Amino acid sequence: MGASVIWMTVELVNRPDRWQWISGMMKPLLLKLGIAYFVISAVTLPFLDRLWFGEFPVLVLIQAPKVALAHWCQSELVMKGMLIAGLSRGSMSPDLIASRPWGLLLAYVFALVPVFLIVWLRTRMEQPYDRAGLMLAVAAAVDFVATLLLAGGPGLSIY
Repeated sequence: MGASVIWMTVELVNRPDRWQWISGMMKPLLLKLGIAYFVISAVTLPFLDRLWFGEFPVLVLIQAPKVALAHWCQSELVMKGMLIAGLSRGSMSPDLIASRPWGLLLAYVFALVPVFLIVWLRTRMEQPYDRAGLMLAVAAAVDFVATLLLAGGPGLSIY
């Protein structure tokens, strides 16, 4: 077992075409994982309060990374920016309502810019990366709108 692992490692090191293959697989994989996350996230939003494990809504786990980053952006960046810019209404509740879409938008920007930057620097967004990048942008936009419309609904509210 150990000898075969060492042999495979030596083969990978000595054959750069395999490194290129692995590197080539990672770039569309990064885009495909992003597309899958945003599609699954958008599709599960209407059903957040349907599947519970005891006192815990299970489908919220899918939304947790996005919502946690959005809450941080809203409270630490947008709210403070509104105060500095003089756009604060003096009360926390109207400011939280006004900053909600901007916090979510910043969360998407912080998540997607590194992905697009990595793929663009490695591939210059040539085919098939251009199509996958467009699909990722569309999936993220649909998820953004779905999150704004459905995450603060009448049932379970997550954002």
